[in-house]
Amino acid sequence: MKHYRPALSWCPRLTNRHGAAFLLAIYVASLMLLLLGGVSLQRSTAEARASQVSRDLNQSFWITEATLDRVMIEFRAGTIQALMAAQPASANAATPRCVGGNVTDAQLSATTSQTSAGTYRVCETQEPALYTLEVLGQIGT
Repeated sequence: MKHYRPALSWCPRLTNRHGAAFLLAIYVASLMLLLLGGVSLQRSTAEARASQVSRDLNQSFWITEATLDRVMIEFRAGTIQALMAAQPASANAATPRCVGGNVTDAQLSATTSQTSAGTYRVCETQEPALYTLEVLGQIGT
């Protein structure tokens, strides 16, 4: 049985289209997979960044808490008051005497392999029994 050829027999390249639709479908499918892979990669990168930020915030919070605990221990022991008493009083009454320092949490530094330190500053106020305390926890730089 002989197949009928269309009227475009003068151009044999146009009459033989058996694989063109298949190749076009493969092209569209691969383009869609490429777009889907790009979106997935971008989304996972954003999630990893958000996870790192959350981890750093939590670590700096706990370093701040550890610094606060360490300062409270030193304050109860009288170490900070002794350091303040050793400072000369300022000529300006509005400028309080302050003591500051760093508390390094070696265990957290070894765990995260980043330098982590808590900074504190304790200042006198107008009331003799009240002090102001500033505490900062920092991960890395």
